[in-house]
Amino acid sequence: MSEDIIDSKLLIGKSKEEVRQLLGAEAGSNNTDEDDYWRYYLGYVPSIMGIDYDILDIYFENGKVVKVEQHQS
Repeated sequence: MSEDIIDSKLLIGKSKEEVRQLLGAEAGSNNTDEDDYWRYYLGYVPSIMGIDYDILDIYFENGKVVKVEQHQS
């Protein structure tokens, strides 16, 4: 699902409130309206070195999404 969000550019141009409505408010998240970078933890992914988190990175400029990426921690 996260790849679909990235490929379709679904979040590009959305406000922080719209992102919260689409993805939900992550429990225990440090994402605040003052931040220009939000991180959503998507779950665990097995790797050669053990188990890593899959993370959706959302970047904002002037309160709107400009870039969405995914990486493993």
